[in-house]
Amino acid sequence: MFLQENCAEFEFLVIQQCDELINALEARKLQLIDYVRQDRDSKVRALKEQVQACTSKLQHTTAVMQFCIEALKENDSSAFLQNHFLNKCLCIPPNAPTIIPEECSAENNSVTVAWQPPATSYVEAYVLELDDGNGGEFRVCLSEVMSPSEYGTYFGQNGSFTNVSS
Repeated sequence: MFLQENCAEFEFLVIQQCDELINALEARKLQLIDYVRQDRDSKVRALKEQVQACTSKLQHTTAVMQFCIEALKENDSSAFLQNHFLNKCLCIPPNAPTIIPEECSAENNSVTVAWQPPATSYVEAYVLELDDGNGGEFRVCLSEVMSPSEYGTYFGQNGSFTNVSS
């Protein structure tokens, strides 16, 4: 009788420990699968960014080559270059400014925006636009022009803002 009880107890302990080991392995398996999926998603995002950067460079290079071809065809090179420079300045929008997060804030219906223009920019001013956050169109929400040297607090209602820091 004593032997049977010891064997039953031992069998119960072995089963319990095996079940705990199986549960631990299952938990670890789920962690590893999650890690692999996150790593894959990260690599896919990085690859998409690289493809986008390469596509942009290719488009820029193609435009430069086209410009060179047109310049070689032109009899009056200086007039062509002047016209091209004028068209380029008038047609291509400027790069977005760099937002300075530590100097920005939002509270209730007011927002403080601080920014700097890109280092190689000749931009004199920007217009503040608002996005609904759902991938919709941007819309102008501040009709006054903000120069790079100023930033302020803007009071907003229904997506339209007014400078109240002047």
